[in-house]
Amino acid sequence: MSTFSTIDSSRVTTSRYHNLDRRLSAAGVGCLLYLAFFQTVGGGEIGPVRQLPSMLVEAPVVGDARTITTSRQAALTWLRQVTGLRLQGQGVGGQADLQVEGSSFSGAGLSLAGLGLRNPQTEHFHADVPLPWQLFEEPVVSTGLNQVRGGTGHLVGSVELALAPVASGGRLDWGQGGRGHSWQEGLWQETFGESEGIRSFGLGVFGGRETANGFDYSDNSFRRWSGGGQLQLRMSESQADLVFGTQYRDFGARGYYGAPASLPAQETIRDTLVLATWRNGEEGAPIRRASLLYRQFRDLYLLDEERPELYRNRHRSDVLSSAVGGGFGHAEPLSLTWRLEAEDERLDSAYRGTISSTGLGKHDRQRGGGMVLPELRWGRWSFAGGSRFLFFSEDRPAVLPAFGVTYTPAGAHVLSLAYTRGVRLPSYTELAYDSPGSLGDSGLERQESAQWDVAWDGRWEQGGNWRIGAFSRREHNAVDWIKDTPSSRWQAVNLRRLRIMGAGARAEFPVSATLRMAFAYTYLHKRSRSDVFASRYVLDYPEHEIRLTGEWAVTQWCRLIATQSAHLYADNPVRTSDRTGTDGTIAVQFRPPRTPSLLVTASLDNLWDDTFETFPGQPPTERRGSLAVSCTW
Repeated sequence: MSTFSTIDSSRVTTSRYHNLDRRLSAAGVGCLLYLAFFQTVGGGEIGPVRQLPSMLVEAPVVGDARTITTSRQAALTWLRQVTGLRLQGQGVGGQADLQVEGSSFSGAGLSLAGLGLRNPQTEHFHADVPLPWQLFEEPVVSTGLNQVRGGTGHLVGSVELALAPVASGGRLDWGQGGRGHSWQEGLWQETFGESEGIRSFGLGVFGGRETANGFDYSDNSFRRWSGGGQLQLRMSESQADLVFGTQYRDFGARGYYGAPASLPAQETIRDTLVLATWRNGEEGAPIRRASLLYRQFRDLYLLDEERPELYRNRHRSDVLSSAVGGGFGHAEPLSLTWRLEAEDERLDSAYRGTISSTGLGKHDRQRGGGMVLPELRWGRWSFAGGSRFLFFSEDRPAVLPAFGVTYTPAGAHVLSLAYTRGVRLPSYTELAYDSPGSLGDSGLERQESAQWDVAWDGRWEQGGNWRIGAFSRREHNAVDWIKDTPSSRWQAVNLRRLRIMGAGARAEFPVSATLRMAFAYTYLHKRSRSDVFASRYVLDYPEHEIRLTGEWAVTQWCRLIATQSAHLYADNPVRTSDRTGTDGTIAVQFRPPRTPSLLVTASLDNLWDDTFETFPGQPPTERRGSLAVSCTW
C-alpha cells in the first residue's frame, strides 16, 4: 500500500522508518568508533582523502565549510556563504533554490562538467544533485564572461562543479539533530597502480540516507536514500570519468510552491544522473573538454496526502545534454575559446483527480549552439569579445554578444568591466500548471537579459582578499509568480521589463595567527513596470544584506566558527513576519589529538530563533542543534 494512501498507512510507514532510523544510527556510530579506534591503535596512516572544497572562492568566507557540518549539509553551508549567491530552502538537505546577483530561482543553477543541470518541469531545488560533494573540485560561482567561457547556459549565473582526481581512502559521516534530523553517508575510493600511458585508474562507490520530522510544518517529514559509483582514468595530461548517481526523496510539501497550507501535500522524487566526461588542459590554460549527461526525474505530487484522489500529478522528465569545447593560444597575445553544445528535453506528465485540471501534458524541445570568444592581451590590459549562438526547436535563434576589458595595475589588483546577455525558455510549470494554489500561463515568451558588471579585486600582503563590485541588468519577459489579491492564486505573469541594480563589497582577512574574519554587504534594487500586489519570487528580495563570519582556532584540536547575517526585504503584504531577519550559526569542532581521523562537530542553526519568513507566508525552521561525526581513512 502507498505510504500516502491513507492516514493510518502513513502512520504505520512512519513508525517503521523511525525504528529503522534508530537501528541505522546506532550502526553508524558503532562503525565510526571502530574505524577511529582502528586508525589510532592499529597505527594505520590516514590516506589522502579529499575533503569538501575550501570556502575561499569569490566569497567572504573563512576556513572550510566542512567544519560546520558534514557531507551534503556542509555543501549547503558553503553555498550559503558565497557573496552574490543566495539559498532559499524549503525543507531539508538540498531542497533549496539558488539565486545569483538578484536573479529568481529560475535564473541560476548548478553546472556539472560544463553542462547546465536543468529540469524542464521546474527549476525548484536546483541546489540538489544525486552525487556527494566530495567528488568535486572547489566549486566556483560563475557570472558574466566567466559563465560565457564555461558555457553553462543559465540566465544569470552558475555554480560550476568539476570532478576531482580519485584519491585512495574513505569517509563515513553520521549526524543527529533536532526534529528527528539524522543522516549517514559513506564514500570509498581506491586507485590502482600506473601502467604504460596510464597514470592511475580510480574506482569509487558512495551511498547515504537522511531523515527529518517536520522542519517547518509538523507533518512535513523527509526521507532520502542515495547511492552510486564512479570510474576514473587519469593519463599524464587528461582525465576521463564515468559517474552514476541516483536518489529517492519522499517529503511533506505542505505550503510549498505557494500551495494552500491547509492541505497536507506530499511529494516523491526519483532523480537519476549518468555522466561521461573527458578533459585535458594545463594549469591556467583553457580546458579541452567533452561531456555527455543524461538525467531523469520521476515526480509524484499529491495535493492532499489524506485524500490522494483529490489531486494527483505524475511527471517524468528526461534531459540529454552534450558539449565539446576548448581553446588555444592562451600563452600568446591572441587566444580563442570555443564551444559546441546540444540538448534534448522531454516531459511526460499525467494528471488524475477530482479537481478540474489539465496537467502539464507531453512535450519535447531541443536546443543547440556554439560560442566563440577571442581574447587579446596587451601589457596590463586584456580585451575579450565574442558571442554565443543558440538555436531552439520551438523558438527563434538567439545571438548573445559578450565582451569585457580587464586592467591589472601594479600590485595585487584587478579592474574589470564586462557586458553579457542571456536567454531562457519558460519551464512547463510556468506555462501549464493548474492547481488550487497556482496557475501557469501558456502565452509566456522566452526571457532575455542584458547585464553590465564592474569590479575591483585585490589582495593584502598579509593575507586575505577583498572585492568591490556593481552590476546593472535589464530583463525582458521576466516571469514571476504573483497574487492580485490576498485570497487569489499565485499566477505566472510576464513582468515585461525589469531593471535590477546591485552593488556589494566583501573582505576576508586574518586578524591574528588564530583568528580570521570575513565581511560582506550586498544592496539590490528592482524596478518593474507591472503593478504587482504581492510577489513570491522575483520581486520578493533582500534590499540590504550584511554578513559577518569568524573562525577561531581555540587550540590545536578545537575550532569555533560563527556566522551572523541580517537582511531587510522589500515590502510584501503576504509575508506575515516583518521585513527584517537575522540568521546566526555557531559550531564547535573537535579533532581529538590521539585520533586525528575523527572529527566531531556540534552546531546550532537559527541561533536567535528568528521568525522571518524566507518565502512569504511559509513558516521558518525554528532554532535547531546537531551533532556530527566524521571518520576518514
